[in-house]
Amino acid sequence: MKFSSKLYVAALTLALAPATSWALAISFGGSGTTAGLPLGARADFTTSANEIDLVLTNTLGIGDIRSSVQAISDITFTIVPSVVPLTGTGTAAGQFGDLTGNPTPGIVTYQTTDSQTGNTTPIRWIAGFSNTGTTITLEALGGGMPSQMILPFIANGGTYTNANNGIQNFNSYVIGPGTFDLSIPGITADTTITSVTFSFGTGTGAETVTIPGTPLPSVPEPATLGLLGLGLAALGLSRKRKH
Repeated sequence: MKFSSKLYVAALTLALAPATSWALAISFGGSGTTAGLPLGARADFTTSANEIDLVLTNTLGIGDIRSSVQAISDITFTIVPSVVPLTGTGTAAGQFGDLTGNPTPGIVTYQTTDSQTGNTTPIRWIAGFSNTGTTITLEALGGGMPSQMILPFIANGGTYTNANNGIQNFNSYVIGPGTFDLSIPGITADTTITSVTFSFGTGTGAETVTIPGTPLPSVPEPATLGLLGLGLAALGLSRKRKH
């Protein structure tokens, strides 16, 4: 068998491989206002065998940040198809930042110790997650209160130029995205995410500020792009041989 024929067979084999060996990327964005202040968030999910990875980002500009109410505190989302029972554990990570820049608020100093818990690493364990049926709730790198809320990325020593003095009352923040790695038996690359809701600030119950997430255009994973390229190569070889 010629090399081109081997490539053709290999490409078709990969192109027809089960979808469960791939990873599915799903993104949501959300924007709104509260008390005249803008809100913005983005969630990038990747589902694969027994795993959901999430990158949660505050999308506001540096100059937009005025108050702690604009920091992301929670996210909820629903998995489809359902997994029963829905159980799991995972890790969360993010860069802690302290904003105690008196007399000027909003000056960020990167920290290796969480000022609320005394943790000496920017990685926090999630012993489990809260769920109602197939809807999962994650508090943004926090514990029993909305601590370590997520603000937009800024370099160490940078300043959220319009931040008010009250923003300093809720240190430490996560500066830049928070990442979550959830291990959930039964999740596959065919699992999708729906009904995303972002929460902001330190309120509870009726005081919680929420905005819905809207699906964003998906981008194929590198593995999927590779399979597509091999499939196209195989088709090209097939056409060439016919001529």
